[in-house]
Amino acid sequence: MWLVRLFFIIIAIAVLVGFILYNPDEPVNLHFPWGDYYNVQLIFVCAVAFIIGMFVTFIYSVFYYLKIAGDIREKNRQIKNLEVELSALRNRSLEDLEEAPEEREE
Repeated sequence: MWLVRLFFIIIAIAVLVGFILYNPDEPVNLHFPWGDYYNVQLIFVCAVAFIIGMFVTFIYSVFYYLKIAGDIREKNRQIKNLEVELSALRNRSLEDLEEAPEEREE
């Protein structure tokens, strides 16, 4: 899976670089709710958008890693509890195992 993700990252970077090389001095106008920016270089806009995208992806990855780490801790705890239970069942004597079905019938 990491190979596919790396492939898409390389493709995105290649597309960004190609786009920037074909439009190096292209001025653009940006309209935001808090203000307008005129004659901003397209290369600057692409770079800022790319950096913001990397930052958002990093934040998402941190939360995903924390979720996965929590899930692993929970599964390890379950495995330990099941191993303790299995060990207790293995250590029971045969007499205890034979008495258990009789107790259920009564």
